[in-house]
Amino acid sequence: MRVIAKKILQDFRGKQNDSEEQLKTWYNEASKSFWTSPNDIKAEYQRFSIEREN
Repeated sequence: MRVIAKKILQDFRGKQNDSEEQLKTWYNEASKSFWTSPNDIKAEYQRFSIEREN
């Protein structure tokens, strides 16, 4: 998976100080993954949800 908006993760980390290690772990896993749809992610992470900002 190619993370296009790494800045969004960095901004979130700035707001949620306790999330840095979790975000780093997820980023490393996501960067090595070959997901083709949100269902692929859901199969690996049951609590996965997509939230879109307006």
